[in-house]
Amino acid sequence: MAAGILALAFGARLTAALKGSGLDGIMYYDEGVNFAAAFGLVHGRLLYRDFLFLHPPGIVLALAPFAALANLTNDAVAFVVGRLCFMVVGGVNAVLVARFLLPCSKVAAVLGGVLYAVFWPAIYSERTLMLQVLANTCLLASLIAISPAESPPTRRRFVIAGVLLGFGTVIKIWGLLPVLVLFGWVLARFDARRAGLLLVGAMASATMVCLPFFVAAPGQMWQFVVRNQLLRVPTNSSPIERLTDILGLGHLPLRVTPLLVVALLAAVAGVILAWREQQARPAVLLLAAMVIMLLLTPTWFAHYAALSAPVIAITAGAAGQQLLYLAKKWQPLRIGAAVLLVTAVLMAALPLALADVGERFPRRPLTAALASSTGCTTSDYPAALILTDVLSRNLRRGCPLVADLGGVSHDMAALGGSRLSRHRNTAFQQYVLAYLASGDRTMVMRFERRAGLSDSTADAIEAWPVIASSGRFVVRAPQSS
Repeated sequence: MAAGILALAFGARLTAALKGSGLDGIMYYDEGVNFAAAFGLVHGRLLYRDFLFLHPPGIVLALAPFAALANLTNDAVAFVVGRLCFMVVGGVNAVLVARFLLPCSKVAAVLGGVLYAVFWPAIYSERTLMLQVLANTCLLASLIAISPAESPPTRRRFVIAGVLLGFGTVIKIWGLLPVLVLFGWVLARFDARRAGLLLVGAMASATMVCLPFFVAAPGQMWQFVVRNQLLRVPTNSSPIERLTDILGLGHLPLRVTPLLVVALLAAVAGVILAWREQQARPAVLLLAAMVIMLLLTPTWFAHYAALSAPVIAITAGAAGQQLLYLAKKWQPLRIGAAVLLVTAVLMAALPLALADVGERFPRRPLTAALASSTGCTTSDYPAALILTDVLSRNLRRGCPLVADLGGVSHDMAALGGSRLSRHRNTAFQQYVLAYLASGDRTMVMRFERRAGLSDSTADAIEAWPVIASSGRFVVRAPQSS
């Protein structure tokens, strides 16, 4: 069972990547930020102290071995290997969902694991190097640790669960929410001592990972990881848009409103049914807390929905088991329930069949165009530097590392209180132009006129000579003004 679920999940993530960008294409901005930060660390640049990074250090440490692999191959190969390995971790997450549900029944385990394997929010993040992949692994492993078949779990299990939750927090700071929810669950379900052990374990692992970076740059780390996140400029996203993404309908090329209503009704029914399973209750509580958090957070991006994917899959698996149990006395009803569950899984897999995300990247011609550069290459999209094999070269040459150019605007907004959009923020425009012009080659891929760039900044960039181009991707030679 485990091998089949793992293969299905890995295949789904690989299929999504190959359908869209390909393994060496552009998938998402943040993956390049995470990997660029790992490159910086491997080359002796300390995050927070030496360059801006807006998340805890866990993901950078996890990606450092892949960044080091570039010394034996090249940047692009290391990037592709990292993506494939994270797809495998996504498959492991699906297996962990099944493992957690196994005490309910094999049916619940298979249903939950298969649903997670084909569930679009999980696939969307787990096809590449995103925070949510490892955060979900830590959450699922911690749930298994405190919910064994025997009861009550040993004290050692609560410490292990806490350590895992702490690791989840140092990958994405939102991991504090599962710590608080599961602390409350253990306190209510067991006793204060076991809850305390879980909390101590979480604090110990989080401290172990974060302390060296905090000691090296306490002010910057607090500013980037905590203050900037709390003061981020809100995005214009409605609760409907967020629920659509959470329920896996966000990338469907269809009118999703009727599907959303059906999915919401099914979700409510699933929560009610899943609560009947003692094993699933902590996951149901986590689901409620996470959905509230995702609806209230000021910013929204589609990959946020992956954080709730594990508990959605667990809830669905437990609910399916209960539905079959309630229908067991009448065979036609049981058959109808089974058909309904199969239909639900197929509907969950629909975005995988229809959605096409990511963008092909002309890696070879752009790499060739940059090979003769004797200086630094800059870009507003760090994955472009990685895929053209120039990021390691930049770091060896002592070039400035700007792992997250977009994050600079969040830092400026938090420090100066400016809520202006990027293209209206004069200080940010000056920073962007100075950074892009600091190299002898540049690639501007993410920002456009009045969408990240002001008219004057766009005019200056467009005046630089074109060295090479392929479609919308252009290599320019910055000129001093």
